[in-house]
Amino acid sequence: MSDPQQPWYRAPNAQAPVPGNPYAPEGYGPTGPTRRGRFGKGPLITLVVVLFLLAGGGVYVAAGDADRSGATRPGARETGSAVPSGSPAAGGSPEPVRTSPMPTSILPVPTDPPSTDELNAARKPGEARGWVAGDSADLPSRDVLTGPVWIVGDTVVQVLYRDVVARRISDGAVAWRVSLPAPVCGAPVGMTPDGKAVVAHRNPAVGEEEKCDRIQMLDLKSGEKGWAKKLTTSTKLDRPKTAGLSISGAFLVLHQGATASVHQVSDGTELFDVPTDNPWSSTLAVGDRGCHPTASAAGSTKMLVISSCPGADGAQFGQIMEIDPRARKVLWRYRVGDGQLISKVYSVDPVVFTTTTSVSSAFKDWRILALDRAGKLRSTIDPEKQGIPPCLGLSDLGGTAAQVCRGALATQDTLFITNETGLSAFGLADGKPLWKTNVSTDRQLRPLRAEGDNLLAYLGPSKKEAGRIVSVGPKKAVTTVLRHPVLARETEYGMQGGDVALAGRRLIISPYWVNGDDRRHDTRLLSFAP
Repeated sequence: MSDPQQPWYRAPNAQAPVPGNPYAPEGYGPTGPTRRGRFGKGPLITLVVVLFLLAGGGVYVAAGDADRSGATRPGARETGSAVPSGSPAAGGSPEPVRTSPMPTSILPVPTDPPSTDELNAARKPGEARGWVAGDSADLPSRDVLTGPVWIVGDTVVQVLYRDVVARRISDGAVAWRVSLPAPVCGAPVGMTPDGKAVVAHRNPAVGEEEKCDRIQMLDLKSGEKGWAKKLTTSTKLDRPKTAGLSISGAFLVLHQGATASVHQVSDGTELFDVPTDNPWSSTLAVGDRGCHPTASAAGSTKMLVISSCPGADGAQFGQIMEIDPRARKVLWRYRVGDGQLISKVYSVDPVVFTTTTSVSSAFKDWRILALDRAGKLRSTIDPEKQGIPPCLGLSDLGGTAAQVCRGALATQDTLFITNETGLSAFGLADGKPLWKTNVSTDRQLRPLRAEGDNLLAYLGPSKKEAGRIVSVGPKKAVTTVLRHPVLARETEYGMQGGDVALAGRRLIISPYWVNGDDRRHDTRLLSFAP
């Protein structure tokens, strides 16, 4: 059902940045409830240390200990009628628009959340209705990074450590759950048009637990397992701890180590290896000129592979290429200058990505590039001159973290990107700034969907106010579309930095991480709608 008074109810149709693969081997991340500190503009050195620790191998996925879908207090089990795992999810919904910026400082510790009944009973006139979801699945007693969120029909699907769990979008009740033999170590940001996805999990054998060498196909509509495969390694020293997985249409690109290959999602058949030839450095010896895949990015219409290549003078340079999986060929290649590497992908269609120098910090000397459909340079944006911080996030653990960015969204003609105080818009035809609007100095702004010249965005909570959905536009126009309940503020505040999905009229928030300590009751998902 739609509401003509709320234009944001329209189905999304713009390509947006999507969450990546934040998975890392278990046992290296921060342990216990040690995440205290102010959320917002923390010292830069704190952020660097946090990202370094996480990139070193923070654990990955959400699960939990308490369900908040009803009025039951902490310790309650899951509530709601479960749909049998063989039952497909009914109905359909528009493809979600997701954005997943990284935290800008140490994330706050979530407080004990209210139940769904408590949340809705306490809401004030004009505030959104919501639901709060917990989970009874067991987790390690430490911070566990959440995985991607998929919107499939009338369900939202989340990776939860060893589990993949679907919940009804309407009320958060569990629809189905698939358990894997070992923790997940890689997952794509997208799925096939018919709702299939492939996830990687670690080797369950004793002594092999750190190896990320199993992949499993899942039907995200029914919750049924499909084919499964063991990945082969080239040498005894090749013990990959993550796997990069990206899906475009019916095809999967799998990236591990310095190689990448394309597979059919339907049956797992490997079709071909991604080319590693280097047409840019013909003067190098044949054995020294190969380009090594470092990341991948994919959407419904494009499959991109990012590589690092040796230059003639010994300096590395980045290359991005589009792969046609049906024709099994490279459609185009684009290389950046010597000493420059490709860092993050803001958008797959149109192609918009960032570059940084391989010898300097990612916090300076970086650019945003837009390409046309033929892979030719369309425009260059110098964000540093505009006071825009870089796309921060985990290192490319598993390859797909190239799509994990701080808030940005691109239409065919415009790039919307958050800055320290609000939002800036740039024209992709020439890279020139179009407008800039200040929104808040102490709250995260998360792009959701473009609506003409305006941007629908999630404005995160502050220490005093709950979050809200706003419309941001030129002429410094900021309009509140939906106010979240005051009672949810502390829970919402503790979930910042994770995945955000807009499914029709409903906003769904996934935390950046969850702690498995039984004394805590971290929320797994939080949702609001009119």
